[in-house]
Amino acid sequence: MSWEPSIASRVNQTSLLVIAGGQVLLEGGALPEVETRGHWHADVAAVVAAARQRLGFDVTVVRTLAVARDEETNIARSLVALAPRGLPPSPHQVGSGLEWRSAADAIDAVPDRHRAAVTSWLAPDSDGGPQPWFRAGWLDEAEAWARQRLDEAGRRMTGPALQVKHWSIAAILRIPTARGDAWFKAVPPLFAHEGALIGLLTAAGLPVPRTVAHDAGRGWTLMDAVPVRTLRQVPERKADALRLLATMHQRWAGHAARLFSIGCSDRRIESLHAELDAILRRPEAARGLTPGERATLRAFASTLPRRIAELRACGLPDTLMHGDFHPGNVAVDGDRMVIFDWTDGCVGHPLFDLSTFLPHDPVERAALLSVYFDAWKPAFDDATLDRAWELAEPLALVHHAVSYVRILDAVGAENAWEFDSDPLFWLRWLRDVAS
Repeated sequence: MSWEPSIASRVNQTSLLVIAGGQVLLEGGALPEVETRGHWHADVAAVVAAARQRLGFDVTVVRTLAVARDEETNIARSLVALAPRGLPPSPHQVGSGLEWRSAADAIDAVPDRHRAAVTSWLAPDSDGGPQPWFRAGWLDEAEAWARQRLDEAGRRMTGPALQVKHWSIAAILRIPTARGDAWFKAVPPLFAHEGALIGLLTAAGLPVPRTVAHDAGRGWTLMDAVPVRTLRQVPERKADALRLLATMHQRWAGHAARLFSIGCSDRRIESLHAELDAILRRPEAARGLTPGERATLRAFASTLPRRIAELRACGLPDTLMHGDFHPGNVAVDGDRMVIFDWTDGCVGHPLFDLSTFLPHDPVERAALLSVYFDAWKPAFDDATLDRAWELAEPLALVHHAVSYVRILDAVGAENAWEFDSDPLFWLRWLRDVAS
C-alpha cells in the first residue's frame, strides 16, 4: 500500500508522560523524550524499549494520547502515557536528569499541541474511555489470566508479557513460553467474536492462528504466535493467498446462521443503501467533504438499489468475509500461510475482501483478480465474474466506510482521532469511482 514507505522512513519523536502515585517524571521541567523510527503509533514495542533505556526502569504503555504528523518532514510527534511496571522506582533509580514532580506540573511541561489531551487525561473523572487496557494495572490482570490458561495447556511462561500493539481497538501482548511464543489479544465488544471465529475456523481446518483460550465476555483471546514475515515481505505469494481466500469463501457459503450464532455481523449487501445514506448525514461527512463531494455521493447512493439487485443477480453467494484482508494480515513461513486478525470477520459479499488486497498497479491488479476468479470457475463464466467485480468494486468501498464508522462509534470520543479520517478515505475513493 502507498503508506508503507512513509511509515518505514518516519521519525517518531515521543514525549513520555510517566505517571506513578500522583507524580510525573520530568527532565528540567519538561517531559522526557525518546526518538524511534519506522513504526506507527499502535506499534508500541519500540517505544517501550526506548523508554526503558532512557528512564532506567521498566514501563508499560497505558495510552497514546495524541499524535501530530508533519507530512513534509515525515516526523510524527507523539505523547504517550506510561506507568512503571511493578513498584514505582525511587529517585536514585531513575535515569540521569530525571526527577519526580507533582502531576499538576505536567500540564506546564506538555507541548501546546498536546496540552488538551493531557488535561483531559488527568481530569479527576477520566477513566480512559471504554477500553479497559487504557487503565493502569490492566496488564497485570491480563498477564495473570494468560499465565493460568497457559499452565492449563501445559505451556509454562518463561518471561513477562511484552506489549506489541496498544490502541483503541486492540491490545496485543507477546508471551514467551517453553513451547514457543503465544499472543494475547484484547478487543472491544464490537470485535469480541474474534476468538470464537478463530476457533471455528481452526476446527474447520483453515490456516488461522490456533486458539489456546478465549474469554468472550472480556474480548480476550490467547493464541499461538504467527510467523513474523507477511506478504509485505514475500509479495510473490499473493496469488497463493488469493487462492486460499477463495477456498475459504466457497467453504463458508451457505453457513451464515452458524456464523451469526458466534457473533459475526450481518453485512450483506442489502443494507448498503441505508448505511451510505446514514453516513452522509453524519457530522463527519459535513465537516470532511465539500458540498460537491456530498452531491456526487448522494447521486451514487440513489443508484444503489439497482446496483445491489444486479450484483445479487450475478449469483456469487454470501459467505464469511475476513473484512480486512490485506498483505499485512497474511503471515508466511515457507509453504505455510496463516490468515490472522479476524476482528472484522462478518457475513457479506466475497468480492468485498478484494478491495483491501489488490494493488493499484493495473497490470498486477488484473493478474491477481484473474487468479481469484479462476477458483470460481466453471460455476461462473468470465462475463458473469467480470460484471460482478464491476458492480462490487464501488459497493465494497461503501462496505469499508461503514466498517470504520462502526469503529468510530465503538471506541468513544476520546479515541476518535485514531480513526476519524478513515471513513473519509473510503468515501473519497468512492467519489473518484462514482465521478
